Amino acid sequence: GKGKRRKGKGKRRKGKGKRRKAKAEAAPGMCQHERGEPHFWDEAAFLSTSPSSKDMKRYYSGWSHCRDEEALFEKSPNYFIQPWAPRRLCEVLGRPKLVHLLRNPIDRAYSAYYQGRKWGKQTRTPRDFDLVARMEVALVKKCPAGALRSEHASGAEINSKKGSSYRSCCKRIAKHFRQDPYKVCMCKPRTDRNYHCDPTSGSHSFFYLVRTGMYAHHLRLWFKYHRVRDMLILRSEDFFARMPEGLGEISCFLQPEDRTCLAEGLDSTKQNSATDGHRSMWKRTRRHLMDFYKTYNQELEALLGRKMSWW
Repeated sequence: GKGKRRKGKGKRRKGKGKRRKAKAEAAPGMCQHERGEPHFWDEAAFLSTSPSSKDMKRYYSGWSHCRDEEALFEKSPNYFIQPWAPRRLCEVLGRPKLVHLLRNPIDRAYSAYYQGRKWGKQTRTPRDFDLVARMEVALVKKCPAGALRSEHASGAEINSKKGSSYRSCCKRIAKHFRQDPYKVCMCKPRTDRNYHCDPTSGSHSFFYLVRTGMYAHHLRLWFKYHRVRDMLILRSEDFFARMPEGLGEISCFLQPEDRTCLAEGLDSTKQNSATDGHRSMWKRTRRHLMDFYKTYNQELEALLGRKMSWW
């Protein structure tokens, strides 16, 4: 039954839009959630409590079309930055298999900026991205107490004080960069199933583009609740350059250790970039972000024990 299936939680950091999207049905022994990105574990309802049996029934219903022997997987990139997701996955699933695809953080941020529907009346041009990117860098440097999403401290009073201090600092920075302080600093979930917000820090996903690429910070929380052997961490550039082999590697990783698998020969399809049809990022913006990310990329390389070689 469902309880005996091997759970695989595939996570893909959003690259150039969905440059290439693997056909789930092409990977032997794997079955994808019917919603693709169900955004379950990052729902606001699970900030302070684990999913109930009713919640889990709703989640598993997305795999009702799968065979018992198949490994179940889904890919909700936002799990990576939602601070309660690592703990909730550990509490309920125990030892799920986790796949993280990490892309050049500058390219990832610019692509994410053009993805999805418009956030309010926010325009999307290289100039506007430059403002948002510089604002985020300023938030990290001048409002460090709450600029990065992190696991919530126990006690409502502690979280309240931390949130209040950060929001005051954030509002000053947002106004300086001609952004709406409410949208940048005061995000509140509209429903329990909303996943765009971190209610404590007030950061909306749209204004967390640059900070998402501070990968070492977010990975440390995943390492706190999950064993290294249960995580597969790949460079997005390597995966998409050899997608059939990459899919084979992931397929084998998700399978039980006593089951044989095929590591090559899988099919794949391509999709266009989210930045297609848009102007290129300003060179000065890219230089600014390269300087900003230098230290954080070094932290990531030290954490993983390998070079990422993004530039």
